[in-house]
Amino acid sequence: MIKQASYLRYLTDQRGVSIIALIIIMLVLGSIGYVFSSLIVTKQYSMGMAAPSQWAFYIASSGIEHGIRYASERGWSAGADLNNLDGMVVNVGQGQFTLDYDEPADTLSSTGGVSGAEREVALENFASFVSDIQCLELVISIDPPPITGIPPCTYDQDNRTFVRFYIRNICSSQPTITLTHFQATWNPAKKENVDRIWFDGVLKFRGKYKSGKPWVAFNRGGNSQDVDTCHGAQYQGVEVLVRFKKKLKDNNTTFVFQFRDTNGEEYTFDLGDPPNC
Repeated sequence: MIKQASYLRYLTDQRGVSIIALIIIMLVLGSIGYVFSSLIVTKQYSMGMAAPSQWAFYIASSGIEHGIRYASERGWSAGADLNNLDGMVVNVGQGQFTLDYDEPADTLSSTGGVSGAEREVALENFASFVSDIQCLELVISIDPPPITGIPPCTYDQDNRTFVRFYIRNICSSQPTITLTHFQATWNPAKKENVDRIWFDGVLKFRGKYKSGKPWVAFNRGGNSQDVDTCHGAQYQGVEVLVRFKKKLKDNNTTFVFQFRDTNGEEYTFDLGDPPNC
């Protein structure tokens, strides 16, 4: 009779097979657990690196949008003006962006940074994206809710004609625009003179002004008028009230008023033939 080796007898023993299988399973499960724990740690680390990078990208993109808006609100279209964007730094939340304008290449670059991460976004043919935005606009209506009397209108009182209209500032990069001069034309123009101009009830001009005369400086109420981006709970704008020394004889008179600010920018408001208030 041939005797089996001791290790063969051990392998054929059912209990020995079970122990070996259990050891193998434990080793496999332990290896899998180790791999997954390593992946989790790596993922956590990579996410910690990716989040600031993504934020930096969004901040850099907002820098491009800011550059377009900023240049448009100032009427910059040529390279000489757009160079003013070069080196501009703006804080955004916990990060910031820095602008760099390359005039020969007409390219605006924005570098966004947050928590040590940086991303850069570039816009070619930048000048083509810039449009002229007039910061002061004529208020036609307000929503919500509409306010009676917002559109330009005229009325007669004490044998004088009054013209009333509202203007407001829509430029976020210029939250305050300071007006210092005015010019006006009305048609038909006869011998009527403008003798008073009020802004929000404060007298800014007193004198005699004929249609089409050159620019005239404000001479009352501090000789200037600020128009802010937020004015009143409903953003109704600043009320402008112009008084003529005498009642206008023609009921179909058209009006154009212009104002100039401390930077020399001119704002034109064509009222047309306003209805009666």
